[in-house]
Amino acid sequence: MSDASNLVIRPATSADEPILLLMMRALAEQEPNPGVFQQPHVSKAFRTLFEHPECGRISLLSVDEKPAGYVVLTPGFSFEYVGTDAFIDELYIVPEFRRGGFGTRTMQFVEAEA
Repeated sequence: MSDASNLVIRPATSADEPILLLMMRALAEQEPNPGVFQQPHVSKAFRTLFEHPECGRISLLSVDEKPAGYVVLTPGFSFEYVGTDAFIDELYIVPEFRRGGFGTRTMQFVEAEA
């Protein structure tokens, strides 16, 4: 198990699409009621975020340059809080990096970004 202090979180780029699609498929397949992973739809949503950054952002997690997961943060608007807010749309940690503090570090990152 790797040390979470080695975690690097960076904005995903379009070049990251192949590895992100693999992780997105893994996330969809581990859901309690797994649906069919429809790559064309996921790819379209992926490209939308890159073409319209105001819709949200994807951050890639890595440890020693090895993909360790990803998180998708999307903005919203709250009347109750009188302004914008943010939602974690997806968070995935590769199984070999689970239970090592990577999720906690990612949540700290997301909180600071939001």
